[in-house]
Amino acid sequence: MERLTEMKEYILPKWNERFNKDISKVQTDYNRNRREILLKFCNYLDNNLISMAKDHISFEKQGEQLFLVISYLQSSIVTRSYEYEFCLCNELLYADRNMITTYWYPEFLYLYVSDQEEFLQKELQRKFVRVKKYETETLRRELFSSYWNIAKEYFKELTVSIGKKENLQIYYGEHMGELAAL
Repeated sequence: MERLTEMKEYILPKWNERFNKDISKVQTDYNRNRREILLKFCNYLDNNLISMAKDHISFEKQGEQLFLVISYLQSSIVTRSYEYEFCLCNELLYADRNMITTYWYPEFLYLYVSDQEEFLQKELQRKFVRVKKYETETLRRELFSSYWNIAKEYFKELTVSIGKKENLQIYYGEHMGELAAL
């Protein structure tokens, strides 16, 4: 594990610089295509969660508060799907037996992911002899988890209109973990 720690100390400043540049480009692209991304996002949630909930028996009660829970999935980094879980449930949250769940991949956020993976590999090979696949993968998973903090900021903006329209309380957190208001 000493080698992994050494690798992390070496790559972290370089990674942060690279990541910040990429996120800046993502923000520029997002600002340019905000309306399209928002429409796509709202339509996706409406078609995959809201409309199903309205047809679902447990949500037919008048005035029942609905909760939208947005979860970060560790497994999506491992599988490279980079999806987030969106659950619509009642006040029982994770214990709601009639929870409706869908997954969404914010494509606009992950435009530079393959370049970042390549950068990580090449940068490690500059300093370390025979970089093992598990070492690169361990660091990749840890470094790519920083996307969650960036995604939350976008989700705050993207969920405003749908939250007001459908009277949803919106929470976020790691899958099946502690939740916080968005």
